[in-house]
Amino acid sequence: MAVIVMHNQTRDRYVFLGAGYGQSEYAVPDKLVPGEKWWKMDPKLVTKESRLIAGCDADGRIHWLPSDELVVVSINDKTAHQILSQDSLR
Repeated sequence: MAVIVMHNQTRDRYVFLGAGYGQSEYAVPDKLVPGEKWWKMDPKLVTKESRLIAGCDADGRIHWLPSDELVVVSINDKTAHQILSQDSLR
């Protein structure tokens, strides 16, 4: 089954390979608090989530793309509309 997706901004097309989810956490300075001999930073933890789609281009190179920047063009040479229409569900 081949699923073709297109990037909304670049219009590049990719073969959908799979989906992934990532989460990272890092510290950023929130405020400076007085230390004994120096000022130290009181870090604030920031969490970032990523929902990515793996797709390959015409040369077979794999790209990780943000899922909210993609649209499905076709599934086995049919549009999503054709697949989900009432006629094809009967």
